[in-house]
Amino acid sequence: MGQYELNESFLETVGLSELPEDKKRLFLAEFQDELDIKIGEKISASLSDDQLTELEKLIDDDRDFIKKWLDMSGDYKNDEVYKKILKTHGAETPEMLKDFATAKWLEKNCPKYGDYIAEVFKEMTDDIMKRRDIILWQYS
Repeated sequence: MGQYELNESFLETVGLSELPEDKKRLFLAEFQDELDIKIGEKISASLSDDQLTELEKLIDDDRDFIKKWLDMSGDYKNDEVYKKILKTHGAETPEMLKDFATAKWLEKNCPKYGDYIAEVFKEMTDDIMKRRDIILWQYS
């Protein structure tokens, strides 16, 4: 889902490449968690109650809901998103189908999803760059 990669290049961009290796992994994991939460909050604010219920079923891996949703999607195996996610996973598994259903559900029900990711990522990245010295001290 990412339009971003959290790696050494990202750490260089935000000025944190001098963190010790173990602290880099910790920082990136914490950043990812916070990013996911903030993106989720932004998405949730844009959805109706019914849409939130459906999204929760996807997140909770409700296999019956996912199967029903995929069955209503027609010939989804020829979908480019399906092919991309299948390639990433290597095989069609329940997890792969959940990822595909979630991606397609978001595409349909939250067309600004990509914009939300970009906005939140930029906000958080800008904040890190402003607080670089504090972060380096906290993680030292």
